[in-house]
Amino acid sequence: DDIWFIRIGIDFGNSSSSHTFVATAVGYNFKEIIPIKELKIPGSANLTPNQLDERFYDFISQVYKAYNRMLVIRCDNAETTLINGFKAKLLKEGCTFAVVKGAIKKPIIDRIKITNRIMDDGRFKIYKECVNLISAFNSAVWDSKHPDERLDEVGINNPVDMLDAFEYSIEENINDIIKT
Repeated sequence: DDIWFIRIGIDFGNSSSSHTFVATAVGYNFKEIIPIKELKIPGSANLTPNQLDERFYDFISQVYKAYNRMLVIRCDNAETTLINGFKAKLLKEGCTFAVVKGAIKKPIIDRIKITNRIMDDGRFKIYKECVNLISAFNSAVWDSKHPDERLDEVGINNPVDMLDAFEYSIEENINDIIKT
């Protein structure tokens, strides 16, 4: 009942990384930011676009069924074909509870700073089932000499994919989060 809205961030993988989805619940007036569900799909190169569309729709349907909130989905906008596939899937299913948009992709340093801020303010909570996101937060490395990049680990265990998905889920509201 304390959930104001839910945003989902999606980062698309490539042949050596994973597709990642993170659903984040936002408490009223941005009092809490809570990743509530995640999905990591290793072996992204082995999926067809239709298979990815099915996994996407299954994920968002589970979130909607559990929380009964309109969903805004922010996807890595480097993959417009996959985003268009998601939009087509929503139309095909007659879905009225979700809308798909491209990620805003604010500078990485801004996304890191807002995440640190909500953690420092005690507004960040995370469901224990989000094991990949927890692992990503524990293993992420950033170099202050290169403020707009993370030190990526190559392969399907790259924590950046999961962090990007989380950040896409909150970046639309960065200014509102800062104000509270």
